[in-house]
Amino acid sequence: MLKVIDLKKDYRNVHALRGLSLEIQQGEFVSIMGKSGCGKSTLLHCMSGIMKPTSGDIIFDDQSLFSLTSDKRAKVRRESMGFVFQFFHLIPELTVRENILLPVKVNRLKLDEKHCERLLNDLELLEFVDRLPSTLSGGQQQRVAIARALIHKPAIVFADEPTGNLDEDSSKEVIELLKSLQKQYDLTLVLVTHDRDVASFADRVVRMRDGRII
Repeated sequence: MLKVIDLKKDYRNVHALRGLSLEIQQGEFVSIMGKSGCGKSTLLHCMSGIMKPTSGDIIFDDQSLFSLTSDKRAKVRRESMGFVFQFFHLIPELTVRENILLPVKVNRLKLDEKHCERLLNDLELLEFVDRLPSTLSGGQQQRVAIARALIHKPAIVFADEPTGNLDEDSSKEVIELLKSLQKQYDLTLVLVTHDRDVASFADRVVRMRDGRII
């Protein structure tokens, strides 16, 4: 599914990633854990093709992401990847349903109505579809963001500190939900966190320190 090969990323005199290699299998839930500044978010941004490494490569579905043009790499992200962030990035003027459907509309993809209804049901969002994000709790807004990440049936989902902006109860609810959805939808899920309790929900925990896997 996804291979990280001898990845290095430098910012002037800072070595964010130091020759890191990793392989993630189809249907696997992997947590990448480490303290702030260890390079885990940089790794996620490189794995998803958002950020170009200084050297090394990312192989996704048997193709090198960084041998593609930036436009083709963006197309892979739009069609094959889903993203969940610490901050929800919902558009305040759009309803819950409109926010969820945004990736499908912007990228001119075909909407699977049954899949959409199933997501709304599984994420307990049916009663909120016509409401604006500002009327929802933090946990509910993150559920909307998760539905948006899954609406186009991505091959892989990247979650960058998805519980980092939530209280303890909402964090537990969101990570349990992600774990349940990962199993139900046979998702490949890569989650970055500094929280051991959150990381423990994964099939495998990868620990990082100073740009290396330890």
